[in-house]
Amino acid sequence: MNNKKYLVAFVAVAVTISVIVLLTKYKHVFFPNAYNSVSKYETGMVDSGRVISGIAASGVVEPESEVLLLSPGNSIIKKINKVVGTHVNTGDVILRLDPTEVENQIEIIEDQLEVKRNNLEKNRLAARGIRVDLDYNVEMKKLQIASLKAELEDQEQLLEVGGISPAAFEKTKQQKVIADKEMQMTLEKNSIRLKQLQAEENGLLLEIKMQERELENARELLDKMNLKAPSSGIILSVFGKEGEKVSQSQTLVRMSNLSKYKITAVIDQKDADILKTGGMAFAQVDQVHVPGQIGNIKPIVENNKIEFNIHMDYSSQEYFKPNQNVELLIVVGIKDSVLRVKNGPGINQDKLQHLFRIQSSKALRTEVEIGLYGKDYVEIKSGLKPGDQIIISDMSTFRHKEAVELNEE
Repeated sequence: MNNKKYLVAFVAVAVTISVIVLLTKYKHVFFPNAYNSVSKYETGMVDSGRVISGIAASGVVEPESEVLLLSPGNSIIKKINKVVGTHVNTGDVILRLDPTEVENQIEIIEDQLEVKRNNLEKNRLAARGIRVDLDYNVEMKKLQIASLKAELEDQEQLLEVGGISPAAFEKTKQQKVIADKEMQMTLEKNSIRLKQLQAEENGLLLEIKMQERELENARELLDKMNLKAPSSGIILSVFGKEGEKVSQSQTLVRMSNLSKYKITAVIDQKDADILKTGGMAFAQVDQVHVPGQIGNIKPIVENNKIEFNIHMDYSSQEYFKPNQNVELLIVVGIKDSVLRVKNGPGINQDKLQHLFRIQSSKALRTEVEIGLYGKDYVEIKSGLKPGDQIIISDMSTFRHKEAVELNEE
């Protein structure tokens, strides 16, 4: 008898535990209405900027022995100022590239900027005119309501002495009610229109900002068409002749470096295919990404590792010390001035995925096309526009929801 009781009790406990597990695992199915809102979440705003995709590596800082100067873009060698064996000081121009193509690009961007700025001014003038019209309509409505109110008061006195029919009084009363409703509707429409005008101006300002950044990049490129010595040193090699065409990132000058450090780095053999001489890399020091370029790559594999070195772009003494261990990011892909959003747990590497875009007090499930996927930012190819805010924290619990309520704590 006791054994039977124990068996019944055991079965009851087992069933209870099974129910709890099922409810926990499939709570969004059994209680769908209990999971339609979220209060703790991290957001990211879509803007324009750089997206970097890369592979992690590590390295040790060592004194620099030489540096490679690469072509900043496709061009033609116009003049070689310093020959092999020449001692140069920091800032000396070693080689000049033809700047014509970059100058033409700058001129085009400046013309486009002028058009956008002119459009912004036109938009602002149009907005001022619309605001005047909106204010005028409101004043007219106010006057109409005041007139009807006064007329209604007069008719009320006449009605008491029989000087006006009840029908006429009711008609005026209805006109007053209609005028009040029209006034309310006018105020609401005006509010919406003013917000639209502000959104249009913000859009133009963002376009101008993106174009100004593009212009700044082009001007920086123009300055780089004069290859300058980054430090004191001696010219070891010059690759190319005057009048010869060169491509972007092509090595043009090799020189000794008397003031900078390099990084001797290692990477897993399985990732070795991404290593290319002249390729870009970043050393991560105190949350600062210091840019550099890949130099020599050893062809020998040791302990499933490939050794190579990186020549840093900035003054080494500002960031590095000899024998310092640093974390590296070897660039696989990099894009400038693209739509992007901060990366987070809610974004994966799928090209097409659903993200939650914030709209007022809700987050709407939106299909988004992802381009370049980076550690810090990801490229947005379609589905979102500048200024959109999305939830970047994990939203897998709501993956079947079309919309989620946002609860502010």
